[in-house]
Amino acid sequence: MTAKRRAPLGSKAQREALAASTRREAARAAKRGQAADRAARDAQLLEGVDRVALEEAMRSVLAAREEAPADAPHADAADAARAFPSAVDPAGRWVPIGPSVVRRGQAVDRPRVAGRIRDIAVDATGRRAYAATAQGGVWYTDDGAATWSPVGGWSERRRIRGGAVNAQACGALLVSFDAMPLLDVVLVGTGEPTFVPAGFVAATGETTIDGVGVLSAIGPTFPAGQAEPWEVDTGIAQLEGLGIFKLLRSPASSPGTATAGATQDVVVACTTNGAFLGRRQSLPAGGGNPVRDGYVWQQLAAVTAAFPGAAISDGLWLPGGRLILAVAGQGLAFSDNLGAAVTPIALTNPVAVTGHVSLAAAGNTVYAIGETGGNPALWRVADATVAAPTADDVGTPGAATGVPATLWNVAGGNQRDYDQCIAVDTVGAVHRVYLGGSSFSYGQADGDWGASLYCFDVAASGVANPPFVLQATVGISSAAALPGGDGATAAGAIGNNVHGDVHRLVLTGNAPPRRQVWAATDGGIFVSDRSGRVGTFAACNTGLASLQPVFVRSHPVNGHLVATGCQDNGSQVRIGDSVWDEPFTGDGGGVAWHPTASHLLVRQFNLSGWYCTSTTAFVDPMTRNPGEPSRLVGPGGEGTAQFSSFYSGASTVRVPPVGPNPATGRLALGTYRVWLTDDLGIGVGPNTWRAIPYPNGVAADGRPGVNGAANPAQMAIGFTAPFLGPIVTLTWASPTQLLVIYRGGIVRYTENPPGTWASTTWSLTNLAVAIPRTTTLTDVAAVPGTQNFYVATTGVVGGPDETLWFFNNADGRFKRTTLRRQLDAGGAVNSGPRDPVFSVIVDPGDATGNTVYAGTVTGVWQGTRTNNTTGAHTWVPYVNGLPQATVQDLDIWRDPGGALTAPRLLRAAVQSRGVWEVDLARDALPQTWIRSNRFDDRRNPLTIHTDPLAAPPALPASLSASPDITVRPKWPVAATPAFLPVPAITAINAPAYDVWTFQTAFRWLHPSVVANGQFSDALGRLVALHRTQMVPPKSAIPEIDAAVWADVVGGVRVKVDGTVTTDTADSRAVYRAPWQTPRAAAVTATEADLLDLVPRNVVNDLWTVFHEPSTVDVLVHHRDAIGLRANQGFVVLLWRVGANPSDLMALSVTTLLPFLTAAAAGTAQAVPAGWNLATGGGGVTWRTVPTAVDARMPRAVSIDVDLTTAPNKQQVLFLAFVGSIGAGEVFVPPTMAPGAVVPPTTVAELVRFCPYAAARIVHLEERPT
Repeated sequence: MTAKRRAPLGSKAQREALAASTRREAARAAKRGQAADRAARDAQLLEGVDRVALEEAMRSVLAAREEAPADAPHADAADAARAFPSAVDPAGRWVPIGPSVVRRGQAVDRPRVAGRIRDIAVDATGRRAYAATAQGGVWYTDDGAATWSPVGGWSERRRIRGGAVNAQACGALLVSFDAMPLLDVVLVGTGEPTFVPAGFVAATGETTIDGVGVLSAIGPTFPAGQAEPWEVDTGIAQLEGLGIFKLLRSPASSPGTATAGATQDVVVACTTNGAFLGRRQSLPAGGGNPVRDGYVWQQLAAVTAAFPGAAISDGLWLPGGRLILAVAGQGLAFSDNLGAAVTPIALTNPVAVTGHVSLAAAGNTVYAIGETGGNPALWRVADATVAAPTADDVGTPGAATGVPATLWNVAGGNQRDYDQCIAVDTVGAVHRVYLGGSSFSYGQADGDWGASLYCFDVAASGVANPPFVLQATVGISSAAALPGGDGATAAGAIGNNVHGDVHRLVLTGNAPPRRQVWAATDGGIFVSDRSGRVGTFAACNTGLASLQPVFVRSHPVNGHLVATGCQDNGSQVRIGDSVWDEPFTGDGGGVAWHPTASHLLVRQFNLSGWYCTSTTAFVDPMTRNPGEPSRLVGPGGEGTAQFSSFYSGASTVRVPPVGPNPATGRLALGTYRVWLTDDLGIGVGPNTWRAIPYPNGVAADGRPGVNGAANPAQMAIGFTAPFLGPIVTLTWASPTQLLVIYRGGIVRYTENPPGTWASTTWSLTNLAVAIPRTTTLTDVAAVPGTQNFYVATTGVVGGPDETLWFFNNADGRFKRTTLRRQLDAGGAVNSGPRDPVFSVIVDPGDATGNTVYAGTVTGVWQGTRTNNTTGAHTWVPYVNGLPQATVQDLDIWRDPGGALTAPRLLRAAVQSRGVWEVDLARDALPQTWIRSNRFDDRRNPLTIHTDPLAAPPALPASLSASPDITVRPKWPVAATPAFLPVPAITAINAPAYDVWTFQTAFRWLHPSVVANGQFSDALGRLVALHRTQMVPPKSAIPEIDAAVWADVVGGVRVKVDGTVTTDTADSRAVYRAPWQTPRAAAVTATEADLLDLVPRNVVNDLWTVFHEPSTVDVLVHHRDAIGLRANQGFVVLLWRVGANPSDLMALSVTTLLPFLTAAAAGTAQAVPAGWNLATGGGGVTWRTVPTAVDARMPRAVSIDVDLTTAPNKQQVLFLAFVGSIGAGEVFVPPTMAPGAVVPPTTVAELVRFCPYAAARIVHLEERPT
């Protein structure tokens, strides 16, 4: 047992301090997430974790169990498209469920977002790029960022010294693009140098997510899906434990050349502890490795001597070979001899430089962005090649002619060392600088927070000091209105449609004004191909599964629906297979679905800020504001880090019906006290709140005044004595018993009689409690039907103490579960690395309550309790197919109806990898599938849910409206679609289909336009701009009239290869596939594309389309650890006409079943009478998917169907059947589908019972003219 010191009580003084803090609290809560508090939380949880030692220990455990590690190649599928770790054993096999992309992210117009991107490398065309994620490894695109796929495996690198290092944490990229992608030379600087904002206490230990050196590879994307493309030598002996800001190559180097001489590949790494030089050379055999080429690294001693202990936050090489370095907290320096000697660069106006400095160059002119006197500042070295270069001021820091003061100062917080980047372009004789920082408010709405991203031209001031100033760039970022300006919200500001927190800017492609500007942000990647002009950035995040979920909760009824809280990316809801929605922006903590009013989702922003999807049913507990906390009245001290956890869990429980009273639900959440509501979702009025008293008493409202006002006595309700700190999380053991984890202990609250509560406390300062007081408590799980429970902890830094404890109520003691011992080497006690436990859950499918799952840094462990008295457990890794990454949270969905055939889904929130799931009820089998309805994941085919997100009453989902079958006009069209709105289309009267029609053509002029039928802010800006450029010019207003329609819809032409023309011999651009762009002219649709970019004129689930040649897009899903290669997935599309939807769904499938069975086997048969076959040819009935398909990324097949052959005003039934070729998938006839009680005899039964079939009925009408 770890010795403990008793803490002083002091509860009265703390309560008084809380009351005083309440009175002093500022009226308005900070809009953005607080990066320092997030960093502090992460530091506490991960302090001292040796990630790579854990990886090696886990490998040993798996090898001992004769189980291949997660990134081992699949013996039978070496050439398959593996997007995540392969897993041969079907038992307990994990698959990802997204988010592969998130809709409605934070920025103007709510773009698609992903997780944090630290660096990007883009080729000269903008078609190929690599992206380095914060903790999710490297990703690659070859279709202009339309889609992304991961590079290499998920495994950690080997270690030497160990520590909190992570090979998937990226800080920098250096890519030399070759004409042949398999010859790309790619270097990755591991270790994310996420220095916390200025003023944060360094003692928290959160300064960097350390790396294991520099990964290198030649052609790492080939062959596709290989497990480990990186070379074995990373410079780990010199670079382990550091974060890397930048990698830069000598201009004399030939990338990848290992031969000594002038062209030998020489690279510099700028790190959190100086600079290092890497030379590529031939390496001798040794350590189990053959003779090979690799990089050998050494620290630049002169840099270390001149700037001891300093971080080198950036660097660049001038064309002539001079090396420029940015020294954090000091300024600039240069070297002419590869760092053998280094000389500082003086500032013309000597000032103290604070924090990081970032660099960019135009020829030999160098620009540096940093901070002095609390304000961002820009310096210019006119000619950095001279013997004694100096840096002049560009504008005055904090003044209108200098860098905007808000570049990285937001809501009183300074994020200079987290959000800082610069790029420079040369336009004629002018230098144009792009500056990236944190966030900026572009309007009043939540979604109007975008990136603090600016574009300025550097101009001579005409005075001696400063000699240069910044001017907003006319044509890009002028604040003046059109036609003379650009309508920027503030001079220079261009980040409207970009997620906040910008980490890297890259300029590539055509010359201005068609320069491509790529921005890497906390919300993914955004690209403008109009030099960054206001409103021209497009989100390019589809496939980037790099979000950091903190909490995950399954819907209480619908097994498909999941919610998660994501660090700095809001709270998200799964609405498709891999597509999620972001109903709440900003930070994302705890989430909870109401158990009986299950359309209600409650979520935490951070601290004491709780929101709900309903503004009528819910008021927040702090300010009693509908739907969310008030912006006008703050929560007082209760909302500070002293009294609320930055992220904390919430819990709900179903209260069974009593007599005539229906079942209800209870919701509990916490600050320093437990808040309880029993009437959420009942009646029409808002809910009410009570605080559970401590140590006992009657629950009462702790904030009963207007806007949640309270006196000191009311604020003291529920205050623990001694003070246990803020609540970390809580869980209901039963409808009348609640287990609560505080920072300093555990409390069990029991209600009896109703409204009266008593408590039992286990304080970590109590010597009788075996859990060490120096540990961090993370989670709690009740054993159903008992008074027993589990407590998850991080263990003790540097100690062998247990990480997961079992409380046995029979003797009132905490027992060691021995999970801490599972990684001991060779059975030697206390020899293994500490594996902190962040989540624990008891399997509800085990009637004994003895099966438990724990989420740790190494993944998931399955435990079986064998003895309550001793707490003995047997443990096995439960990581089959799961990427090796920290599991932040666990949740289990179980069918509330108790169907024996229903799945039991364990979900894991995996750091920087999204959410993964495994079916505990049955083994996994490869399955290609298609959805029958919007809320269908084909795991439970007999269940047809109502809309789980709609308030009652809600209709059952229709089986004739598969979201995976869409219909749009065929491209190209023979004539320009008619302009019907009179007199014009504006944001006020915008008819969705007409707007979409216009967008499909307009986006070829402006690829940032999203063809979704919405008249957005960005669309309005570009329409107004286009009007001023017409001949003759029109007024600069956001209005589409007949002339604009004719000019765009009738006039814009495009070639098959995506080249935009005005040649009338070329096809009109209108109705070209709305996901294709000039950079990706042949890309196929993703799930998000079909959801967002094909308009649906739907009434009562019946979609009206025009009586004309059409294109049907069919989305193919695949659930397995091994993806399908290009042309391995297939679609069979049949269609027929009828007068009535119900009659069509009631059609017999007796003749269809043998046809479809033959189709699955690749055999063509005669098409059944009455049906038309839209696919097939060459002896087969299918159309193959031209791209790879995996669980992370469903893809579509586009099939042309001439609907002019069908009678007008009739209904058309499209029946799609999907499958795979040679993927080891066994076609299960629908008569044998699990749980099917009768053989399907109708179309409705077929699409309900068979996961391979889906239907869509559309109504035909003539196109208006």
